[in-house]
Amino acid sequence: MIIYESDKAQFMKYVEKRIISDVVYDYYSKKVGNIKASEILAWRNSLRNMYSVLNTDAIPNNAGIAIEYMLPYQYSRIDFIVTGKDNFNSDHVIIIELKQWTEAKAISDKHLVETYVGGGNRELIHPSYQAWSYAETLKEYNKTVQDDNIQLHPCSFLHNYVVIGNDVLIAPNTYINCDIPDHSIVFGNPCIVKHADDATKDYINHAV
Repeated sequence: MIIYESDKAQFMKYVEKRIISDVVYDYYSKKVGNIKASEILAWRNSLRNMYSVLNTDAIPNNAGIAIEYMLPYQYSRIDFIVTGKDNFNSDHVIIIELKQWTEAKAISDKHLVETYVGGGNRELIHPSYQAWSYAETLKEYNKTVQDDNIQLHPCSFLHNYVVIGNDVLIAPNTYINCDIPDHSIVFGNPCIVKHADDATKDYINHAV
C-alpha cells in the first residue's frame, strides 16, 4: 500500500504551498489511522529537503513520486520513492531512506552505524543497508518488479548531516542544508554561502 503518490510537479507544488505534510497526513489517516505528531514533523522536514533534491531540470516533472510505501509481509515502510524511465525506456525506481540524523559513525558491524538519537549514542541499522533490504524485499515479492524487470536503486539521505568548516559566520535564522567550507559567511533559507577571508573577524570574543 502507498500512502501518497503523484508526479514530481504535484509534489513540488504542495511543498511550495507548505501543505505537503498535511496532505500526506490526510491520506495516512484515511488509509491507516492516527499517527504521532513527531512523524508529521519528520515529514515536514524531510520532504522539504527532498524538494531541494528534486528541484532540477534533470528530473522531469512527470517522474513518479511515492511517500510511505508499505512493504508486503512486514511493518516496514519505504520513506520516499522516485520512478521514471531512462533513455532506453527502461523502468527505474529509486528507493530513499530518509533520516533526521546529524551524525553517523561507522563501527565494526557494517550493517550498523553509531548515531546520536533519543538523548544518547546508539547503534542502529545502517540506513543504506535498510534501503538495500527494502529493495531485496521488492525483488522477492513484487510481481511487477519481477515481470517488468524494473531496476531498483536503494540509497539513504541524511539531510541534517552537514559538515561546517573553520572560520564560518552563520547569520541568525539561517537554514543550513549543505556542507559549509572554511572561511565562509552563510545566510538565508535555504542557505547562501559566500567565501570571505577572516569571516569571523571582529565577531569572536577574545579572552583577555
